[in-house]
Amino acid sequence: MKVVLLEDVPGTASAGDVKEVKAGFARNYLFLQHLAAPASAEQLNRVEALKKSAARKRAKTEAENKELAAKLESLTVTLKAKAGTNEKLFGSITVMQVAEAVSQAINYEIDRHKLVMSEPIRNLGTYSIPVKLFTGIETKVTVIVQAEGREQVKATAPAEAKAPEEATQETAQTNPTTEAPSEAVTESEAPKQGE
Repeated sequence: MKVVLLEDVPGTASAGDVKEVKAGFARNYLFLQHLAAPASAEQLNRVEALKKSAARKRAKTEAENKELAAKLESLTVTLKAKAGTNEKLFGSITVMQVAEAVSQAINYEIDRHKLVMSEPIRNLGTYSIPVKLFTGIETKVTVIVQAEGREQVKATAPAEAKAPEEATQETAQTNPTTEAPSEAVTESEAPKQGE
């Protein structure tokens, strides 16, 4: 069946092209999505206008994507996840999570299908993820994966160590016959075992 494409259809043709396609594809997809019309005499007369319109749309989209590529090139996104001591994540960071983080960082919705990740991120570190925005426009986004709460544990550990000592001195002064000092030592060792 001959159709005139009204919009660009990836993998098929560009807007304004007259194309021979299977009848089922035309009826069930192209016509329902308003991407094409049957190749009638009236539609064939519109071909030149459609091609010009499509060229303007493509040029506008390409310009927007080049601008977006420039923003993404300099972008560094930091994601935090729970990780073990061997720098392996508990779980993984998926392409969806990276796309959400990038979208929030630039205030523009990035489709997850534009990010090229062969598999999820499973280790801590810095990753350079390719982004395919448009035909011929590719860039990379830097993603840093950090352990959740590690910096906070190091910063608060000395304060936690002092707190039981102060509590031991206070309880020893108020009630010298109780075994509060041994309990305080057990409590101060507990955070060390959890690390």
